[in-house]
Amino acid sequence: MREALFEWLQQSPLLCLLAIAFVAVEILTPSTGIHALYGNILAGLIAIPAVIERWHSRHKRDEWLSDLILWLLLGAGLYLYIIPSSRDLASGSQTLTTADYRLHKKHRSRHSYDFRSRYRLEIPAIRTTFRIDQKDYDRLDRTPAPTIHIEYWPHSHTLKRLDIQDDTTP
Repeated sequence: MREALFEWLQQSPLLCLLAIAFVAVEILTPSTGIHALYGNILAGLIAIPAVIERWHSRHKRDEWLSDLILWLLLGAGLYLYIIPSSRDLASGSQTLTTADYRLHKKHRSRHSYDFRSRYRLEIPAIRTTFRIDQKDYDRLDRTPAPTIHIEYWPHSHTLKRLDIQDDTTP
């Protein structure tokens, strides 16, 4: 495995740097707010130089399957990251106040590739699941469930703001 990675690094250092940049964006981008939306766009934009580099170096190799995979990567980057986030920037956010929500805690495994957050907030009224931070999860995970006011972007399923209304005051 180590030899294969070293060979890949020698053949294409640009692709290796782009892969490192993608993982860094996924790990360092927050779960909520405008920076999460910009992180989605940046993660999708990283696929564009990868495809361009592979396209210009196609005469050096005899592989066609890796080119097909990179074109699929570009399509997935556009469809999953760039287009929904751009639509949300153009159309704006929506708001909702509810006490009907579910919390999920995703356990880490070797096959999990979502590096940003393992905590999820599911809102059945709009059939959407949002990533949240651990501090928000801990504040919401109590009985009785507090009422929340959320501002969210509907296309990229990203929370813009989460306000937890404390109902314990007399």
